[in-house]
Amino acid sequence: MKKKNIIATSIVLAFSSQLVIAGSITDTYSVGDTLTTTTLDNIKTAVNDNDSRLSSVPSTNLSNEPGVEYINFTTQSNTDVPVAYTSIQRMTVTAPTPGFVTCTATGSLDLDDASLTTEYITFGWDFNSNTVGVAPDQIGYVGISGGGTGSTYIPYTSMYTWPVSAGVNNFDFKVKTSTNDATDFDVFEGSYACIFYPTRY
Repeated sequence: MKKKNIIATSIVLAFSSQLVIAGSITDTYSVGDTLTTTTLDNIKTAVNDNDSRLSSVPSTNLSNEPGVEYINFTTQSNTDVPVAYTSIQRMTVTAPTPGFVTCTATGSLDLDDASLTTEYITFGWDFNSNTVGVAPDQIGYVGISGGGTGSTYIPYTSMYTWPVSAGVNNFDFKVKTSTNDATDFDVFEGSYACIFYPTRY
């Protein structure tokens, strides 16, 4: 029976030292030590104190956590879609570490010109480049056959993911129209979000 108690004590001590935060138990234990009331009280106090330490983790230790920058528009003034790729919304993500950023955009388009027979726009997200006329990294299309009357609404959505470095990263949502008239299409009620992920998991 005595040998069994020694083995059980060794197992308890070995597992206890792994379950708590390093440095939370100041006593030193060796395999085969006898459990005493004082020893158990020290372990219990240290384990219970983990809750207060975990609830006060400083922000510098949260660099491996996701983060988000976003804009939600319930109403937005119509913005004419330009004839060359132009950023209509920039999102800035300051990444605490290298990682990945996924950006999404959604909203509505309004075709204004009833005389058009075919019309489309192209759009997408661009990384660290808001230069007018430069195509985005990802291109989506929305088109319509036949003219609009000022109430021809078309939904759009766009999403793209990039690897990023630590620091400031800019993401521009760009649009352009297929015609030479920037007043043919309006974009409005847009929502935009860029989410930082520290790993791909």
